Amino acid sequence: MNETTAYPGTTERITFPDGDHLTISVEDPGYVDVDGHIEGEDVGMSLRSDVAFEDGRLLTIGAHDALWTRDRERGRRIGDALIAAASLAQTLADHVDTSERVALDGGHADVDVIDQHVEVTVTLGERATIGLALTTGEARKIAHALMGAVRRAEVSRAMQLNLSGVETVTDLFNTAQDTGVPASALVEVIGR
Repeated sequence: MNETTAYPGTTERITFPDGDHLTISVEDPGYVDVDGHIEGEDVGMSLRSDVAFEDGRLLTIGAHDALWTRDRERGRRIGDALIAAASLAQTLADHVDTSERVALDGGHADVDVIDQHVEVTVTLGERATIGLALTTGEARKIAHALMGAVRRAEVSRAMQLNLSGVETVTDLFNTAQDTGVPASALVEVIGR
């Protein structure tokens, strides 16, 4: 997730009579955030839901864990909150929308994760619709091949430009901005 989303009921603030406190929250699916101050230590971390669940389980059964607290009652309260947050974080992660739409000239491509496969559906207006179901290995190989082809096309495009006046970093930046050719492709051609 690129932006922080507030999920209802996902923050619990635990306070103790001596002023110690923890805030346990879920801001990203699959992760539990813990912030606060306990037993003389500032706490600030983001835990994967499985780690938060295990920490919570250990605290609720009274396992000695100096990272969190030596006090059994504090441990139980923190453990219960960690387990609840970890459960919610994992549920949210299990239901995250894994699809992505990429705009194309005259159409779009939809990329979805279905179970352990990657599905790609390319729709080009009225012309064609193509669908592929790929293993993760196949998707990685195709992505690698596409990136290599993109790089070769960018270098080929850079070779068509007159780069004789490109002498400084500022020239390189301006040429890249003006032509839309990545600066790295321009440098590769200049270096030949």
